[in-house]
Amino acid sequence: MNADHADIIDLFMDDKEAEAKLYIKKLAKESGGYQRLSKATGLCDKSINRMLSPRGNPTSRNLFLILRNL
Repeated sequence: MNADHADIIDLFMDDKEAEAKLYIKKLAKESGGYQRLSKATGLCDKSINRMLSPRGNPTSRNLFLILRNL
């Protein structure tokens, strides 16, 4: 796990979910976008977008799947 991933997990643990999601979105964009992430995870790119929206509620399974593939 790299420092970015640890930082994101710390944000979730500190109840800063919105900030953590923004960080994930930034990393996803830098690593090729939601379409690349979709291919890597098997999750629909629209679902990834919804999970990372302010009202989104990703499961821990999907969250870690996304982090592993960033």
